[in-house]
Amino acid sequence: MEFDNKIIKSPSRWIEMKKPKVLILGPRLSSQGGVRTYVKTILDSRLVDEYTLLYLETGLNATDAHLFSRLHRISVDTIKLITTIITKNPNLVHINPSFAWKAFWRDSWYLLLSKCLGKKTIFCFHGGGSPKEFYLRNNQVLRLLTKRVLIHVDRILVLSQSAKKEIEEITQRKDVMVIPHGIDSTKFKPSGAFREDYGIREDTVVILFMGRFLREKGVYETLDAIPIVLERFKNILFVFAGDGPERCDMMKFCDENKFGGHVRFLGWLSEEAKINALTGSNIFIFPTLVYEGLPMVMLEAMAVGLPVIASRNEPLPEFLRDGKNGFLVNPKNPKDFAERITELAEDRKLRSVMGKNNQKDVGGRYGLGGFIDNMKNVYDEMMRHE
Repeated sequence: MEFDNKIIKSPSRWIEMKKPKVLILGPRLSSQGGVRTYVKTILDSRLVDEYTLLYLETGLNATDAHLFSRLHRISVDTIKLITTIITKNPNLVHINPSFAWKAFWRDSWYLLLSKCLGKKTIFCFHGGGSPKEFYLRNNQVLRLLTKRVLIHVDRILVLSQSAKKEIEEITQRKDVMVIPHGIDSTKFKPSGAFREDYGIREDTVVILFMGRFLREKGVYETLDAIPIVLERFKNILFVFAGDGPERCDMMKFCDENKFGGHVRFLGWLSEEAKINALTGSNIFIFPTLVYEGLPMVMLEAMAVGLPVIASRNEPLPEFLRDGKNGFLVNPKNPKDFAERITELAEDRKLRSVMGKNNQKDVGGRYGLGGFIDNMKNVYDEMMRHE
């Protein structure tokens, strides 16, 4: 993606004002997930008025399952990155890694290439685990390499205070910046289409999970809680929107335990269908068992006005006030998880109060305008010190 230079008129002649160029690396825009949404937010923002934004899709396709395919993909992306830097000559390279092992080292390779070609670099970390845990899991050699990568990138952006603290402890840097995601709340307009399309009654309480069907996302802990909820509250439907390797086993688990009638699996949703699902639900759950960044889908649920039940794992307590925006739970305790789901399912007024608190928080702390202003300030600062 690239935008033309801006032309302005002077008293004596037309002068072409070349906008500074930012090369952004990220996942395929046809993929699913929070990083893709983050990148799209930047590419579609008013930043295009100030910068020429170049985008290079990196990472693996779903078909890149074998080692040869992965190596081939990285080789192709390496050539594309070098070619783009040489031919387009960006002022800045903005890379979006995570602390997942493969992603970190892949993006560290792209960082090395960018630095060798004389470019300023930004790392914006998106989840994938705790920085400290990632560092300590490595052997001494990889710890040294991790530290060097984090020291030599020009600017580090993170989504939470806990990630900032952990990276600064590892590197002794004092300039790690926290810039949370931004949400455009205006796009979430209730339509009623979700319940109509799926034949869900208006008085049915819908509990929504949205994301990858992975064990570490707490999908089985959610299934364990369902029969406990049904003992007290039966007019309820658990909707799982997404896909993943656990889908078949999850469906089998529901059938074997005879509560399949209270569960619906939807698959991945288009942007419009996702918005309809969010606006048509009553409660959003995020029962992850691992460290997360700042889940974009959780912010979207908050923007819609849904109360959220989420794991106590760091850094989620930074974003979700227990008892105000929803509830923080230990998903490995199915009774505790089920109790909070039931409490919200039975209390429409409490859902409404928490939902309004969430909309207020998103509008203030996670508004789109503030996020874009923060990114512009970072880009401007990097350009001044080029």
